Amino acid sequence: MKVYKFGGAVLNKVSGFHQLKSILQQETSKVILVVSALEKTTAKLLQAAQQAEHNNEADAIAIIDSIIDYHLQICLQLFPNSKNYGHIVSLIANKKKNLLNIIKGIAITRELTPRTQDLVLSYGEVLAYNIVEVFLSEYLHSVIKCDITNILITDSNYGNAKPDINRTRANVRNTLIPLFQQYEIIVTQGFVASNNENEITTMGYESSNLTATILAGLMDAEEFVIWTDTEGIRLADPKLYDGKNNAVANRISYELAEYLADNGLKLIHPPMIRYLREFNINVKYKSAFAPDGEYSIIEANGDNIPYKFILNNDNTNCMVIMNFEIADYLHFYNAIAEHTFSLISSYTNYIDNTAKIVYLADNNAILRFTIEFFLDTIEHF
Repeated sequence: MKVYKFGGAVLNKVSGFHQLKSILQQETSKVILVVSALEKTTAKLLQAAQQAEHNNEADAIAIIDSIIDYHLQICLQLFPNSKNYGHIVSLIANKKKNLLNIIKGIAITRELTPRTQDLVLSYGEVLAYNIVEVFLSEYLHSVIKCDITNILITDSNYGNAKPDINRTRANVRNTLIPLFQQYEIIVTQGFVASNNENEITTMGYESSNLTATILAGLMDAEEFVIWTDTEGIRLADPKLYDGKNNAVANRISYELAEYLADNGLKLIHPPMIRYLREFNINVKYKSAFAPDGEYSIIEANGDNIPYKFILNNDNTNCMVIMNFEIADYLHFYNAIAEHTFSLISSYTNYIDNTAKIVYLADNNAILRFTIEFFLDTIEHF
């Protein structure tokens, strides 16, 4: 049995759905497919809830309408001339009705509690995994959806809930595993869970990877793959820089993965490393658009290569530049002085050859310059 996770980076376009289908068509093992919300849906749901809380119900409803319209447009392309189009439209309409009722309740009370916020945010995954299940059922036999909130149990720390592994293990054994007696592919959603009172909880932003990690560990999966839109984990964000020296880090240890996650690498959800360790499993990062291309693997015995990562953390306006020589940093500061870029501050830890540079907010020019300087100007490892 394998665990595959697909997120918005792949499923934000129709071609991503077809790549998912193609990958599963070639699979001979049973698969648990963990799906996260389509791109930016979670952020928009939060925005809608906040608008409702501030008595801007009309704006909140407009945001919900835009979310639903986006998903319907995806469905229109996925199900041309298909009887399933009417089915999924009806399903989405029902979810929209329920979601609008919650939004209206927030607007009336002008209160957005953590519990209600989690409930609102859960709809991104609900929409996505229902669409995926209907789509796959058109092409593949033996597909069923399973609501993860009936499986994954957490505490009641809404927004950052902690999994209850023992109770979740029992649900996996009693509910999830028996489904494989009749079905080859189980589609479920990430990010969300439920507490002891059967209320919806979420485990933190980008935590669909955590959901998949827990299922892979509890199911003793033969393979665990997180499918993205890039080949492996690159030394720098490929959306900012796609130069020839932006290589793939092939084998990454738990320790390095933790450090990368804590310093802004969005592909790794920090808490998932704890469960990789606990279950002693590894995870591969592959491109859904190049399944046979290069990939990265996070494992206990990752390489000791001092990979030269350049990370940018949008939340702190900070770049972390790892494993270059002290002289390289000095050359960089001299190069910066020759340009119009301005740094707010910088800190270099010469013990582990890591620099932390705080830059101007939303300044992609300095991001690209920094990446190009360290990966192209300086001799690569």
